Amino acid sequence: MLLGFEAPLAQLDYPPLILDSFAGGGGASTGIEMALGRSPDIAINHNPAALALHAANHPETLHLSENVYKVDPLDHVAGKHIGLGWFSPDCKHFSKAKGGKPVERNIRDLAWIIPGWVERIQESGGSIDVIILENVEEFRDWGPLLDTERGLMPDPEARGQTFQKWCKALRRLGGKIEWRELRACDFGAPTEGVVRIAVAVAQDYMCEPFMLAKTGLSVMEHQRLTIERYDALVTELDRLFDCRCPFPVMPVLQGYAPVGYVRHLEMYGERLKPGMWVGVGSVCKRNGDPARIVEVLTAIKAIRPDLNLHGFGIKLTALGHPGVRELLFSADSMAWSDAARKQGRNANCWTEAARYRDAVGQAIALPPSPWQMPLFLVDRGLP
Repeated sequence: MLLGFEAPLAQLDYPPLILDSFAGGGGASTGIEMALGRSPDIAINHNPAALALHAANHPETLHLSENVYKVDPLDHVAGKHIGLGWFSPDCKHFSKAKGGKPVERNIRDLAWIIPGWVERIQESGGSIDVIILENVEEFRDWGPLLDTERGLMPDPEARGQTFQKWCKALRRLGGKIEWRELRACDFGAPTEGVVRIAVAVAQDYMCEPFMLAKTGLSVMEHQRLTIERYDALVTELDRLFDCRCPFPVMPVLQGYAPVGYVRHLEMYGERLKPGMWVGVGSVCKRNGDPARIVEVLTAIKAIRPDLNLHGFGIKLTALGHPGVRELLFSADSMAWSDAARKQGRNANCWTEAARYRDAVGQAIALPPSPWQMPLFLVDRGLP
């Protein structure tokens, strides 16, 4: 958001001051330095550690380690000409990324510092040319709060009212306001700018023998706990998003023998809606024998052919089996970085992920080929 003010001619001294309020480690100040050729003259932050990092990056700047509410601008800029004031008030209590959690009034009200400062500086005979406020797009929805059982929450019927009052206060001081939405990815940063969650998955309880030995519980108890975790996650997301969760929650089927997975289907009951995206757990240890994965998937599909099955931990060896490819809707695997770890390469490098993506693409692009449906579902000794 850009605020422009006309400076009195008597105050057009050069160079005008640059102010960075709510300064963190110095990222915004570095950008200002790159754009204008010099660091800010003054930086303010309540966090001494953040300001110490800022001082390391911008040693020539005057650093004020103080709560911004307690800083009187006239102690430092009375009668001065400020060319640029940069303000980055906390965005967490506006951002949709916070979900439906309660918010804090004093943090949402930090932006009121700006008209207060402008008025004080103008009354002292000083002036400000430009103010830039950096925040999330939801800042324009700034409005009154309601006192609810969960705490303070934005009033949905009064969205944007406080923002309009704030703009009015700045215009009354001579400000001309404009705003625009910018995304870091449009300026070379490796981010999409907006986080999108494809699906949420609750913790499931694996049913391999080694895991049962660790917990001392049975397959059925692990299946029951898996459903309890799913229910708890759905309930919490409904609470956070007022029953309008913007992404699906994936239930996970657990078992060991195929008959166990069928039983878990029955235990979920009406939770498994038609065409639902459903995970299949405890199959990653069967990658070496894809036919055993096919047994499990076939058992599930025999009862619920409508479900879109997701295989957890499915490697390329299993994707090479035409039955696995045909029965699965989607799959994931951490194996993309396995070779890099073992061969001493950077396992977090995007090129490793890209290489694995290409290999998966080749596997799933293989033409369909005949494969034998299991003649019977083998009971491996566990329910």
